[in-house]
Amino acid sequence: MFDDMQVDIASNEEAGRIAVPGGTVSLRRADETDAPFLFDLFRGHTGSRLRMGGLPEDVIEQLVAMQYRARVQSYRDRFPDACWSVIEAAGVPIGELIVTGEPGALYVVDIALNPGHRQQGIGSALMRTVMAAGAARGGVRAMVAANNEASLRMFRRLGFSETNDEDGVYLELQWQPSADRA
Repeated sequence: MFDDMQVDIASNEEAGRIAVPGGTVSLRRADETDAPFLFDLFRGHTGSRLRMGGLPEDVIEQLVAMQYRARVQSYRDRFPDACWSVIEAAGVPIGELIVTGEPGALYVVDIALNPGHRQQGIGSALMRTVMAAGAARGGVRAMVAANNEASLRMFRRLGFSETNDEDGVYLELQWQPSADRA
């Protein structure tokens, strides 16, 4: 599953299918055919925030497209070995998980679910899978927007603690396995 700093949780058969309340979800490596879904997922998250500002829809679409391109390029530049996975339920894409390895931990670059699949235990189940994989490396780190209360609640419930709040926009969170689990 690990190759130096590379991580591919989706290729691990045990981790590929993950039990969640009410069934299972699966992870598979994202490829170029997933681009429309991944853009729509991003649009759903970002567009809703921009709509609150009362901008015209055509301006929102331009901003979302620009931000998406910048996000993808930034992630590829900063995390060249990251594993980009699509989360599926019954063969239908419902989210994205991006994870990379770093010295002493796995780093969750991003995790996102379609609105209809949030608050159902799916994110927690995925993170427990990442945590199990990260335990051998010394833990798991993530950055979460300070105003993303639902994600912060999930991470805290899973035992993550805040390690840094330099800019007030994002919180750095970390989970370390306890001595009895390591």
